Amino acid sequence: LVLVIPYRPHQDFSIVMGAPDMDAEGVKVEDALGGVGRSFETRFLPEMVTPMVREILAVGREVGCPVIDLSRTLKIDEESHYGTGRIGEANELGAPWSGAEPSDISTKFIARLIEHALSNEQEAMLYWGDAKQPGGKNWQMTVRQDNNDYILAEDYKFGGGIMKKVVKGPTEEEVAEANPYWFGIGILATLLLSAQSLMNGGDVVGFERDGFEAVLQQQVAEPAQPWSKG
Repeated sequence: LVLVIPYRPHQDFSIVMGAPDMDAEGVKVEDALGGVGRSFETRFLPEMVTPMVREILAVGREVGCPVIDLSRTLKIDEESHYGTGRIGEANELGAPWSGAEPSDISTKFIARLIEHALSNEQEAMLYWGDAKQPGGKNWQMTVRQDNNDYILAEDYKFGGGIMKKVVKGPTEEEVAEANPYWFGIGILATLLLSAQSLMNGGDVVGFERDGFEAVLQQQVAEPAQPWSKG
């Protein structure tokens, strides 16, 4: 049993808008709407798919089988890894380039990864291909691997990199439970500081003896106001 994490579509391909148009000279024709859609999908697809991929990793750990990660194998900025190998080029059947299908080159990558996973002991491992094109000639792929453990799953991001952790603040229930605790700590700290101040001949914390005595003497010196019944 070998589980497979799917590959990402090419960065110039949109699931909704499709592939970009090409002019007569084979140059991509930029369109505002399509460009926005492609940029949006490229940016947010990893965040949307990563939770589902983590479930695949969890199944692999549970049953003890290898997982192949194609999202780290196919390069989303490489046309030759998708479809006919070049945007705007059709195959012998007339089908145009598609950024959502593997090319002949990447199909060989996938076959080699499956062969490698099956030829090794069945265990919770993650395999992916490190594809390079030395000198701009034939593509070469080196199989990379990592233990499919909880540490990997925690930091895993679809397509590579590390998923950003969202730092959440305390909930309302946690704040409500903590308030009495910190209020009591404040009262205790005030009592201790006041006791120390009194022992050193000072005043209670928050109380100014000189100011209080001045106000009291002023009130005593003022003549009493006559009292009359309503």
